Amino acid sequence: MENPKVKDNVVKIGHNSNRSISQETLEKMANRFMHILEYVNNNLETLEKRYWEAFTKYPYRSKHDHYGRHKKLREHEVHEQKINADKQLKEISQNLYKEEDKLHEQLLEKFDINVMSKRQEWNKKCEEEDAKEGNND
Repeated sequence: MENPKVKDNVVKIGHNSNRSISQETLEKMANRFMHILEYVNNNLETLEKRYWEAFTKYPYRSKHDHYGRHKKLREHEVHEQKINADKQLKEISQNLYKEEDKLHEQLLEKFDINVMSKRQEWNKKCEEEDAKEGNND
């Protein structure tokens, strides 16, 4: 007789699959993925504001309002917004690359699943070509 208090926390992956992971692991992965999506979306909104101000030379709050009610940004403010947006965009890219690498390593280590992004595949291909060229010298 089964104990009704015991809970099966294994999640099957795919149809007719022998592979499974615990619900706890799946929940951790889903939470991490949601965190990454929120991070990207929040930063994209900020980038939109900064680039909009840099190219229109008006404050972002004037986007849905009439331009005439708002003063144009000074030249140095426009350049500052563009510089800040460029820095933030570079930082976002670097953080996302780190997350890609971390996800790849964890999936490979914990589940023996080799999932790679196009960037990772390209880097691996370049490393292999460099290794071949290094052996030919």
